[in-house]
Amino acid sequence: MQLNQDNESVRLADAIDWECLEERYEDLFPSEKRNPAKPLRMVLGALLMQKNKGLSDRKNVKEKEENLYA
Repeated sequence: MQLNQDNESVRLADAIDWECLEERYEDLFPSEKRNPAKPLRMVLGALLMQKNKGLSDRKNVKEKEENLYA
């Protein structure tokens, strides 16, 4: 499945230097004993969408399961 390149979220994601941010984010989770952190891009995207739509954590997860753009 291909995401629509005209979608506002897709355009925003393309404007961010994810590699640089991911390196800095990984440094916040140095322990090798714990589960690795979820990718910053996924975490930040989910949080932004949740806040923009005023969703609870559960509703946010449900919406992500049903809609790639949510």
